[in-house]
Amino acid sequence: PLRRIKYYQLPCQKRLPLLSCFYDDNHFCFCNDYDHQCLTNCFEFNHRIEHNCFGQSNCENDAHCLQDKATCPQTSICVCSKCFYGARCQFTSNLFDLSPDAILGYYIQPHINIKHQPSIVQVSVALTIIIIIAGITDSVLSIITFRNKESHFLLRIGLSMDQWLNVCVAIERTITTIKGTRFDKNKSKQIAKYIILILLFMTTSTTIHDPINRCLLNENDDVDEKRIWCIVSYSSNLRAFNSFILIFHFLAPFFINIISAIIIIVMITRQRTTVQKHPPYKKLLREQFQQHINLIIAPFVLVILAVPRLILSFVGD
Repeated sequence: PLRRIKYYQLPCQKRLPLLSCFYDDNHFCFCNDYDHQCLTNCFEFNHRIEHNCFGQSNCENDAHCLQDKATCPQTSICVCSKCFYGARCQFTSNLFDLSPDAILGYYIQPHINIKHQPSIVQVSVALTIIIIIAGITDSVLSIITFRNKESHFLLRIGLSMDQWLNVCVAIERTITTIKGTRFDKNKSKQIAKYIILILLFMTTSTTIHDPINRCLLNENDDVDEKRIWCIVSYSSNLRAFNSFILIFHFLAPFFINIISAIIIIVMITRQRTTVQKHPPYKKLLREQFQQHINLIIAPFVLVILAVPRLILSFVGD
């Protein structure tokens, strides 16, 4: 080691691109400017030491905890793993659920009036108020629509269906096309009630892990600003399960909608071929495809609207 360390002045003297420090198995070296010369300052450093602040680490997501002193430390800092950030590495950019508080939290200045907050915070508050007012207005109009049995047109325009409810509608459409006059509308209404309960149970049970694994985190920074975060902390297995569930809820309705639309078009084409004499099958299939193109376009529109979630999820990789 002694024969090797005497050459450690060369990297700093040669001024390798953006070289400010380097290390080997036993030493950590800095390139310091002294009297118009770049000299190497090395000291012994144990790379195998566990950085957990002597078992008192308050860092999240397997981050390393570093202290200013080995004895009687005054302050500490968290060194985050890949795709994690925050004073205590409590946030991640590698999941679907990138929440507004993780994006805007550090812009919010505690104990300061909204008038003196940064413009991005004021705009966010204004948008939130607009969304709340729009949601309340939509809810009131929905209640009025449901009470009016004759407003089928408003009901069709005003209601916003969830992806899985869209899937149920697509499946019912397909069954109606296949059965034709044998389709029992009353029985379908009875089944729909149970399906809604099943969907509610399924979506709740597959997302219940999120509120269970949330906790409050107190953060004190160097300028005496105190913040309280509501963060989610997943194990590696639960993080993989969460990603799988989100992708499943994203892709499964899309494929079911596409398959249902194709079945409807094919079945209608076959029914037309039995009614008309010697019809060209390809021509009828093309006509039905043009008439029911909305059934094909709708799933793609829903996927395009949900694509930003995938981008936010995988951009960290």
